[in-house]
Amino acid sequence: MGKENFYIDSRLEVFGKRERKCNTNETFGVEADVETIYVVRAGSVMRMEELPSIAPYASKIRKMLIDSGQVVNGRFVKDVLFRNKSLLGSVLHGRSSNKGI
Repeated sequence: MGKENFYIDSRLEVFGKRERKCNTNETFGVEADVETIYVVRAGSVMRMEELPSIAPYASKIRKMLIDSGQVVNGRFVKDVLFRNKSLLGSVLHGRSSNKGI
């Protein structure tokens, strides 16, 4: 098996804002919800073989990425976003991955 290259941005944080109304004359408070998004950069390599431990949903996503042309010959041709680090690891490695990449 050849060397695999993964180019992954550590994190992009997307902030959604929620306003909290106060009963007094105070100004409105703003709380931030943080969602971590993981980005697999174009040019990253995905293992093409799947191991028996891969979850069915990860296998479906791998197939969708290949069928849609986002992965060609095991290489990502455009940036792809993931919200779950374990799913990202499973898609890249072709096996179960509880700790992500």
